[in-house]
Parts: sequence; structure tokens; C-alpha cells
Amino acid sequence: MVAAWCVIFLNLLYPRSAIATTVMAIWTPSSLAIGADSALWDVDTKNLQIVCKIGIANSVVYSQAGPVSWRVGQQQINIMEIERRIFASSEGTLSEKMSRLEQTLIPMLNVYTDYIRWSVRDYATQRGIYKFQVIAATSTNGEIELEAVQLQDVADVLANSADVQEIVRKSCPRDCRSGAVISLGENEIITGSDPTFWQRQPFNETINQFISREIQAHPSTVSFPVAIIDITGETGPTWAPKGACDQ
Repeated sequence: MVAAWCVIFLNLLYPRSAIATTVMAIWTPSSLAIGADSALWDVDTKNLQIVCKIGIANSVVYSQAGPVSWRVGQQQINIMEIERRIFASSEGTLSEKMSRLEQTLIPMLNVYTDYIRWSVRDYATQRGIYKFQVIAATSTNGEIELEAVQLQDVADVLANSADVQEIVRKSCPRDCRSGAVISLGENEIITGSDPTFWQRQPFNETINQFISREIQAHPSTVSFPVAIIDITGETGPTWAPKGACDQ
């Protein structure tokens, strides 16, 4: 499979990217909320589209920032469909599924890195466009499991003449103690806030407030409506609200 990708990488076109994204999750051992804005930026056309960025597959809730699709020749590579297929599988734990997703995507990103290395001189122009981040969560026996991964920015890979690698991997409850806030994409306001801010009000209200502030700070790349989904140890995923996922 890797050899086939290498033969056709020169036909690769710019992908659609969700870098114009804010995703935020608040986790505790018994409850979780994940929210996302609705902007999808096409790197090639520079157009913004309003889309749903939160998926549900076999009780796994997931979202991402970074490339969501690209074309190789006539073949369309849909990253969110790959995520859906892996998370919908009945094989393996959530952690094992996330590892499987990484193993699937890293060779694809390496092919794109090779393309950029041959065709684009100014590597810095690629910074942030292909920094893939994904988050997924589910409830197992009343406990909320969460996995979050960030792969190395393609611009950094190019600068170091290396392959794409995992640079952040977070698993809850293992790494999260009693609570955690995880954010992807545009997140300067979220990460710059008091680390206990999420304790002040219900999770979905907090997420809506902070994603709305990121939208106001980045109006050309992050957009309303905000979609939020709640999970508790006793119930499955519940929308609060659905945002663009209601379309």
C-alpha cells in the first residue's frame, strides 16, 4: 500500500482543512462534553463552508482539527470517513482504535510531506495547515474514556527532514486525574484562561462560551453555530445543542 502511494504522490492536490477550527472538551471520570465550531476551510479555493465537525460511531464521539480530505489523482481520501470506520469497529478498546487511526494516517501525511518537499520552497507557508489533531471519547461500564492525539506539524517535519510522528497523546482517566480541558485548533483564549474555569458552570455552557469567544477572536476562520454533545456514565451521547450537525 505504501508503494502505491509513493508512485502517485506527484498528483496530490491541496486538501480541505479544518485548521479554521476550535474544538473543546471537558472531561471528568463520570461526564464529558465536546463542542466544535462549524467552519471548514478549503486550502485550495480559500472558501469557508459550514459543516458538522462532531461524529458519532458505535457510541464513540469524535472530532478533529487539521486536514479532513485530499485527492490523489482521481481518488478522494476522506479522513473523517476513515475515522468513522475505525471508531465504528467492534474490535479493540478506544485506545487501540486511536492507535490504529494514527497508523493509518501517518503514512498518508508522509506522502504529502514528500510532495511538499519537492514542490514548495517556502515550508513556512505550510505551518499549521497540516497539524492533525483528533479527540475521541466513549462511556465504558459507567466510566468516561477519552483519547486525544496530535501529530507533528508537516512544516516541522519538512524543516527536520524527518517523518511525521506523534508528539502528544493523552488518555483519560490515566493522564487526567479528576478533570481535564482539552482544546484543538484555534485555542489561545481557552489555554490562556484560569485552569479551573470549567468548574464554574455546566460543561455545555462553558464550552459554548469559550468557543464563541474564539469565534469572535478569529471571525474569518472560526464560525457559528457551535455544536456540543454530552456524555455521562449512565446515558449515551446527547446533543446540547446540535448546531450544524442538525442539517
